[in-house]
Amino acid sequence: MLRGILILLLTAIAAPALAAGTGTVRGTVLTETGQPLKGAQVSIRGTKLGTVALSDGKYEIMQVPSGYCQLIAWMTGFETRTERVYVPEGQAVVVRFALKESIIPLPAVEVSDSVPRVSVTATIVPMDIKVVPSAVEIISDETIQEMGALTVADALMDAQSLYLQGDEERSLSASLRGLRTNQTLILINGRRVAAGLRENVNLDDLPTAMIQRIEIVRGPSSALYGSDAIGGVINIITKKPPEDMVAGVSVRYGQSKYGEDQNPFIKGYMAERVGQLGYSLFACLDHEGQFDRYKETPWTDGDRRNLRSGGVDLSMDLTGRQLVQGGFEKSLVKRRGVRPYDWGDGKRRTDDNRKSFYLEYNYVIPERTEFTLRGNYYQFNTDISIDPEIYGDVTNPLTGSDQDYNLEQRLKQVETRLTQHLPAGNSLTLGAESRWEQRNDNTTYHEVRNTAAFLQDIFQPRERFLTVLGARVDDHSQFGATFSPKASFTLGLLEPLRLKGSYGRGVRAPSIYELYIENPSKESLVLPNIDLKAEKSNSWEIGLEGEYWKLKGDVRYFRNDLTDMINPVQTGFDTLGQSAISHSTPAWVRPVLQYRNVEKALSHGFELSLSARLTDRIVFSDDATVMQTKDKTTDKRLLNKPDMLNTAELRWEDSKRRFKTGVRLASVGTRIISDTYRADGYSLVHLFASKRFSESFEVYGGVNNLLNNDPNIYGFTEGAGTPGTYFFLGFTLETWDHNRQY
Repeated sequence: MLRGILILLLTAIAAPALAAGTGTVRGTVLTETGQPLKGAQVSIRGTKLGTVALSDGKYEIMQVPSGYCQLIAWMTGFETRTERVYVPEGQAVVVRFALKESIIPLPAVEVSDSVPRVSVTATIVPMDIKVVPSAVEIISDETIQEMGALTVADALMDAQSLYLQGDEERSLSASLRGLRTNQTLILINGRRVAAGLRENVNLDDLPTAMIQRIEIVRGPSSALYGSDAIGGVINIITKKPPEDMVAGVSVRYGQSKYGEDQNPFIKGYMAERVGQLGYSLFACLDHEGQFDRYKETPWTDGDRRNLRSGGVDLSMDLTGRQLVQGGFEKSLVKRRGVRPYDWGDGKRRTDDNRKSFYLEYNYVIPERTEFTLRGNYYQFNTDISIDPEIYGDVTNPLTGSDQDYNLEQRLKQVETRLTQHLPAGNSLTLGAESRWEQRNDNTTYHEVRNTAAFLQDIFQPRERFLTVLGARVDDHSQFGATFSPKASFTLGLLEPLRLKGSYGRGVRAPSIYELYIENPSKESLVLPNIDLKAEKSNSWEIGLEGEYWKLKGDVRYFRNDLTDMINPVQTGFDTLGQSAISHSTPAWVRPVLQYRNVEKALSHGFELSLSARLTDRIVFSDDATVMQTKDKTTDKRLLNKPDMLNTAELRWEDSKRRFKTGVRLASVGTRIISDTYRADGYSLVHLFASKRFSESFEVYGGVNNLLNNDPNIYGFTEGAGTPGTYFFLGFTLETWDHNRQY
């Protein structure tokens, strides 16, 4: 099987291409009165080629396959226009669009660009990432496919300043800029995701089946999003219904060099807008085989996992300016494996269920007013059972007996916001939110409520100067009122050079888990603390970014000063009883920890990014973060926070033959795992390649952890590289309805 996969991969990489030559399409997008439409999107139908009009309305799309093609121009609030044009090989064709103001609502055709330029997460209002004052990274669906990413965790492996932290549940959560994982807020299309078993969102259980892009906003975002956004926000944005019907299927298979971790994966999707109605459907199946890299231990190193997920989004244009949309999504993840427990090894069975509903109303007056009212319900359930594998008095540590553990967590949220575009370059946004979170397990029930109001003003008095001022007030049922302000700016020093800076105050209320829930395991016992206070942060950053010739890059300094940071603190030891099988076995002593407020903590460092086009086909890029974390009361580093993260990539692209390949080097620095264990850094080498045989069919493949490094010996327990060298190969088939009349 493995030899066959390698042969197919090499064949795909070496296959000759018979694609036609390319040309260029350029022009302007204007209103009917001749005003430039900055931000208008222009794309080539049936391809992934597209761009965004600049401030003067000009656009340019390069490397367009020669021959006839259909060009689409659109912008929210204007009618979509299409033009059939002929693109001569090696030449440029000029196409001018004049768009008529329309009552088309918010959803519209989204351009899938290899480097998306518009962010909606940092300020809620869509803005070019060159202008946004925050540090923003966008991972496109094209990049997700190149990586062979099946889950959101896979897609985030190489994101800047982001470390995926594993736990004893073999889940993966995101830590931004050296902060805790529960200080990063996870959203899907701007809606909160309910936390999992340990009050973190397991990103390894969220599939990439319908993702258009992932936006990562680094830095405090509590002024917009409230609690949990001290470190930043990760917003997973799904595909929206296009004007034409689009349907696709993607199939992928992978396995490790040891013949383990076999991983067949299939996803399918379909989306369309028909008159006033729009819909999007998706489904995916993901099976991951068990692997056991350390044969000398009786437990498995990787669980057998089955993921099934599906969803639907529906929308209706009521009056042209009013849109109602809603959706449902459900996923089931089953994990099976052998884990070490008190006095024996246990077969662990975990069933995680997620389901969500939402209903949303939008009202739009183009260039004047945008109003949104949304209700969101998200539920997470888990059932965990443990049976003895060979011998021993194995109990479920979550129940203290042989009883199965059952948990249900519910998140209910109602939110509304109004954006008013005012004269003199102002965009004012007002918002309010009410949120309920409930946690119910075998023996306990807890609930917290939060209401909030926020205000944001985007002010651009001059073309090269923009400020964003915002503030939010939260009223928590446990901790009362908190205030989160933020101020940021972008200053254009020169045409290609920008200075960006921001200051923000973040707040995070203790979770139900930290307040009430005991966390026992063989390694430690973590106790809750009902006397915890809310965490607070004062954060600021300053950075310089720009482009020159074939280079672009940025350098940024960030600093997070935290007060009353919640952290497990060791308070003593306890002893587990002796084995029922062998009374000569010494008693197991484990540390006892409790969540406490650390008076002062610090996370600060530098972020550097560089991209250089060495030739017409070769691009080198590097994203590096060097940071320091510290508990200022003890002067010790924070646990499990790397002092360095770096991803370097060398990419080769041949647009004429529609082939690309590259190599990535991902490095993680040293970490402090415990008071007595310092983990060394490690690096992983990944290869990828893809070949597009037509507008509809693409083959891709790659090798993760080419050098068969073992991250486990460096204190890393999950993620890319854990099962050893890993090969994958897949294809994507996508079709469009080209028979629509315009």
